[in-house]
Amino acid sequence: LHLLSALKKIKEEFAGHKAKERILGGDNIDLIDQLVETAMTPRELYYREHKLVKIEESANQVAAQAVVPYPPGVPLIYPGMVITKEQVEIITDLLKKGGSVVGVTEPQKEPKLLVCK
Repeated sequence: LHLLSALKKIKEEFAGHKAKERILGGDNIDLIDQLVETAMTPRELYYREHKLVKIEESANQVAAQAVVPYPPGVPLIYPGMVITKEQVEIITDLLKKGGSVVGVTEPQKEPKLLVCK
C-alpha cells in the first residue's frame, strides 16, 4: 500500500509536467495510472482462491501473479491488477513471435494465466 500511495503522490506532483512528455516520448499513455489501478490488496489476493484460465478468457479478471514478458523483462501485469484486453493481445503476440512470458502456463500449447476466482 505504501508503494501505491507513493505512486499516486508522484502522479499528482508531476501532473502536466513537461518531463512526462520527454519520458513517454509525447505519448498520451499514463503509465502510473496503469500501475495503481488494482482490484485488491496483496493481502486480499493471498487469501482468495485462484484458477487457471485460457489467456483469451483472462481479460477483465484479476491477476493472481505477475506476468513478465521477455523481451523487455519488465512486469506487464502485477498481482491484483485487472487484466486488460490490450495486455492479453501483447502477451499473445509476443508468444506467437517466439518470446517468453514468465507467469504464463503452457505457453506453447494453450497459454493460461492464473486469476482470482
